[in-house]
Amino acid sequence: MSILTGIKDELNLSGEVYDDISSLEAGSTDASIFKIDPRLVIAPRNADDLQKIIRYVSEQKRIGESISISARAAGTCMSGGSLTSSILLRFTDHFNKILNIDINKKEVSVEMGAYYRDVELETLKNNLIYPSYPASKDLCAMGGIVNNNSAGEKTLRYGKTEDYIREVEVVLSDGNIYTFKEESREEWSRVCAMDSTYYGDIHRSIDKILRESSDIIERNRPTVTKNSSGYYLWKVYNKQTDSYNLARLICGAQGTLGLVTSAKLGLVENQKYSRMLVMMVKDIKKVPEIVKDVMPLAPESFELYDDHTFNIAMKFWRDIARKIGGNIFSLAFQFIPEFLMMITGGVPKVILLAEFTSNNEEELDKMINEEFEKLNNNYKHDNDVSMHLVGKGEARKYWTFRRESFNLLRSKLSGMRTAPFIEDVVIHQADFPEFFREFESVLDEYKLIYTIAGHIGDGNLHVIPLMKLSEDLSIETIEELSRRVYSLVMKYKGSISGEHNDGLIRTPFLNYMFDEEMLKLFNKVKNIFDPLYIFNPHKKVDCTIDYSISKIDRRV
Repeated sequence: MSILTGIKDELNLSGEVYDDISSLEAGSTDASIFKIDPRLVIAPRNADDLQKIIRYVSEQKRIGESISISARAAGTCMSGGSLTSSILLRFTDHFNKILNIDINKKEVSVEMGAYYRDVELETLKNNLIYPSYPASKDLCAMGGIVNNNSAGEKTLRYGKTEDYIREVEVVLSDGNIYTFKEESREEWSRVCAMDSTYYGDIHRSIDKILRESSDIIERNRPTVTKNSSGYYLWKVYNKQTDSYNLARLICGAQGTLGLVTSAKLGLVENQKYSRMLVMMVKDIKKVPEIVKDVMPLAPESFELYDDHTFNIAMKFWRDIARKIGGNIFSLAFQFIPEFLMMITGGVPKVILLAEFTSNNEEELDKMINEEFEKLNNNYKHDNDVSMHLVGKGEARKYWTFRRESFNLLRSKLSGMRTAPFIEDVVIHQADFPEFFREFESVLDEYKLIYTIAGHIGDGNLHVIPLMKLSEDLSIETIEELSRRVYSLVMKYKGSISGEHNDGLIRTPFLNYMFDEEMLKLFNKVKNIFDPLYIFNPHKKVDCTIDYSISKIDRRV
């Protein structure tokens, strides 16, 4: 009996252990380009199961066995964050509860296998919402949200997951359960003074890094509005509150420092009413000026999609109409302006969508009408910009363009697959025109089919090419294009990942974003929490491009 397949008998787990082909196959892929077959899938039922597994794996690792643990929630990760060739822990089976909703504090406590859609359903009963959800909100689970430091269309107003972490419960490499949350300077110092405790050791070691390497950390701190790359050492200490919070280091660590079982997260009041301003822009040089004019109005979402997206949406307009819902013939009239643009050659280079929300419909209408009139007057003589205040029905059309076009293209082309590998870059607003032109120029050299969309309010762009990953040329393109794009991103001092994290796809390229001294600090962080390297290897640290490429799923 092998070490792995003997786990259930040896440990007497309450949860299920699977080594059948279908379970292993289901855990071998996610929303990324990779495929790694686990040797065992376990659905832990409780914290006691997790403690037993971690202690067992640690013992085996100490005697030289090649064994590790990776946690999986809903499997929507685009970076290969949960894939493993060893033990895969499936959290959605049993760790899927909403533990508590505190209306007064506007907080929700959830286990990591709980689906976001279920959490939202419950919080909305109290007119509250967790705002930092990703585009996969109908599919994803809270484990992915916390461990990837997720963000999405509401992040512009409300911030990222890191801004809503109140506390996390984590099983660490010693097999014990710890809670990390905000600590005052006095509390932090008290814990650091604890003798011979693992909890104290962690605090002392991180405190030493913060004190002795503050210049390195500050030098490497991302300056763009959002970032999910690296370990967030710059987020542990909050100068404004003079407090520390290791939960912010666990957030976005992709399960490489320990197994998060539950988290307490902040909520915001849900806004009932919304209005949308649509801006058609022919010259991307105008985008920073428009963004500068719109941002003071505090849009909840400020999105972008390009002419490729527009053309795909129009090519499959019937499918878009079906996604919107309703009578296909009446919906066809909504597409008349877009048809006219295509006929007259007036397709804009980018379309910007600004959505404004409020719980007071009268005040919202008054504000948006007054501001629209001002903006429209500013640009009415500009042939490169046209502005439109649209109703609820048209707003659904534009949101569907933004969210569904690429999925439609993918479904229509056989033999090609989405290849998310440069899909999450972030740049500063002022650099957008120059970066965008250079970005497109690089992409077009490779004759790729792609669309560009994203969150223009915070400079986050998503581009996912369609590729034939069975071809050697496509594999070569992934490495070459990654290097070129990340070099371009760093030319503009951006981030290589705003939302989707590092995983297998970006960890080999962290040296483009962080200097050698900072990368050494990342390794120190890993060693502090996980000295035996049992948690989710090859993510955040210790991953080469050759290893990543070898794990690309080349099936047709």
